[in-house]
Amino acid sequence: MKSNMLRGLLLAAALSCPPAWAAQSQSLQGLVNIRFQNDVRLFTVMAALNAAGFDVESEGRTMSEVRLRVREELSGLDPELVGRLRQFYLEKLEGAAIDHPQTAYTSLALLLSGPPGFELASAEENLPADARHVAGFERLLPEFYRKAGVAKLWEKYRPAYERELLAYEPLLREIITETLEYFRVPARVVLDREIVLIPDLLDQKDIVNARNLERVYYIVAGPADDPRSNRRQLQHEYLHFLVDPLVRKFGLPLMDHEDLLDLAQRQPHIRSEYQNRYLLMVTESLIESLQTAIAGGSEQQRQRELVEDFRQGLILAPYFHRGLASYGRSEMVSLPTFMESLLAGVDPREVRRDEEQIAELEQQLLEADQASRAEAEQARGELQRRQRIGSLFRDATEALRAGQLESAEESLRALLELEPDHGGSWFYLGQIAVQRQQYPAALEAYRRSAEAPGAEAWVRAWSLLRMGRIRASRGEFEEARRLFESVRQLEGDLQGARQEAEESLALLEGRP
Repeated sequence: MKSNMLRGLLLAAALSCPPAWAAQSQSLQGLVNIRFQNDVRLFTVMAALNAAGFDVESEGRTMSEVRLRVREELSGLDPELVGRLRQFYLEKLEGAAIDHPQTAYTSLALLLSGPPGFELASAEENLPADARHVAGFERLLPEFYRKAGVAKLWEKYRPAYERELLAYEPLLREIITETLEYFRVPARVVLDREIVLIPDLLDQKDIVNARNLERVYYIVAGPADDPRSNRRQLQHEYLHFLVDPLVRKFGLPLMDHEDLLDLAQRQPHIRSEYQNRYLLMVTESLIESLQTAIAGGSEQQRQRELVEDFRQGLILAPYFHRGLASYGRSEMVSLPTFMESLLAGVDPREVRRDEEQIAELEQQLLEADQASRAEAEQARGELQRRQRIGSLFRDATEALRAGQLESAEESLRALLELEPDHGGSWFYLGQIAVQRQQYPAALEAYRRSAEAPGAEAWVRAWSLLRMGRIRASRGEFEEARRLFESVRQLEGDLQGARQEAEESLALLEGRP
């Protein structure tokens, strides 16, 4: 049965592979077993799903141009057929146990023969669980393919799919180079496995679906404004390609610790796909640890990823983090060679101690986050205060220019409630008091202005100058001279106050 399914998959792949640009990517494909492939089966399934009512899009994103156009072209489809497609889609939504129910249809598409028959390559009971959940959808596809004119639609939009694939090539080359350098192994062709990258412009943006069928690792990449937004997911799947056979080869000792799955299942955010799947939990723990090690980054970021991985059920992540740190300090061995001892060295007691350390680390990060939020909130409050001060000061100066003394004073008094030592505000209150001939009040305002911390030199100078003139007008010549001399001693741009002070001193000559 498996050989029949594999033959069906290989035949469908051959029918779907685009010859137009294959030569351009041959160097990368031939080097590391990656095949770039457009797939009319997937196009047909996702077009039918969109016609059925699948309108989900990633938060903050808009549908791809191709998806919008295809949906528009399908708007005139036979209503009776649309009704049957919609009924099937909605019924299966109720039983979906995954965050992205459309991924089940991706699995189904990869198990079908090509058009126009769209027949399953395997008996329904042998399908993966997600594909089995939506089995039966394929029976609607021949009619949909015919009535929707999918053959013409595919030829119309196929160039966009080819451009999407070409956009991914530099990113994949970068991922492969970086990953193999970390593994310390050369790029080479593997005869028993391959990776197939398929674009899906009719799905939501920035989503990558991965399916492992027989020895073929399918990576189905949804539309992306920038392929780099899918970098981590693509590297994750490439690591599966490299790591899965190593876990199968060296992972036998791990089966002695299968009871660790109980610890994984106690974690608060365990992902559904890890439940009751011990080796998958082990493999995902290793791959997430590898991605963190390859990416580098800050210690705090590493700690956050460690806590997040553990709480999602990847309880071996701390162990693998420590092991990979040891690997990184040695340059004498490749990762595939190191993997044997790494997988054999798992100690359940150590893993259970990790739970306590993760709890402590989680608390430390929580406290750090709280402190950071408090600091950010304080900074936001200070920014709002400064903005309010600036606004009130502008209102006051505009009111003064318009001769609206009461309005100006009101704004200045409100400002001083926010910043009691605001020199400019006290200076202008002194000006207002002088205009009202309230000289004691003016002297106090100018004094506060001159003594205000951080007051500009010109504000301090003119405050002292005007205090001196008020003192001189009251016959307090000695105090006036002291104030004028203080102005002369100031440095910086005094905006004419020094010259005014010197002239005022000259006028006081001969005064007692």
